[in-house]
Amino acid sequence: VLPLNSGKHDKDKKYLGNNSSRVIRYAKCSVLLLNSDNVVKEFKKVVLPLDLQKETRQKVAKACAFAKENGSELNVVSALLTDNPEIITKLKVQLDQVGKYIDKQGVAHSSELIYGDESKDNLADMLMRYADDQKADLIWMMTQAETLLLKSFMGTTATRIINNSDIHVMTNVPIEMDLTRIMY
Repeated sequence: VLPLNSGKHDKDKKYLGNNSSRVIRYAKCSVLLLNSDNVVKEFKKVVLPLDLQKETRQKVAKACAFAKENGSELNVVSALLTDNPEIITKLKVQLDQVGKYIDKQGVAHSSELIYGDESKDNLADMLMRYADDQKADLIWMMTQAETLLLKSFMGTTATRIINNSDIHVMTNVPIEMDLTRIMY
């Protein structure tokens, strides 16, 4: 558990300090980043963003276990900046598979595709708006979805959410795997 606002900086701006950033990148466990401006005693609604990277599925089991233990509802969401029917179909199939897995775990959940305009939106802002609209207490992120090769790299969507979200953020670093797919 780490505070989001750390180090010497402008107190009116959110800032992820160097030590916190290193912990997130190298932690072998989930890291909870608490926003000091948003006191929450329980995490009733958890937003779980998914994309088509195979590593993002790793967080589903962890988020389910967390939700089950805390009596949380999972709001599974995929954000799109494209109207490519192939990508939309793949995301719908993935949301359906994840929904079936979550059902088997006995966790309350919903799932949704949200659409944006590539010329004016970005995934991080779309996901933060969605989390706000859902009155979520937590956003569950995979911090290296863009690449597993660079240990010092944190994905741009995750970085933007961590640095700008008013909602607490749970981060996971994916485990490098030889598997081509995680089956539910």
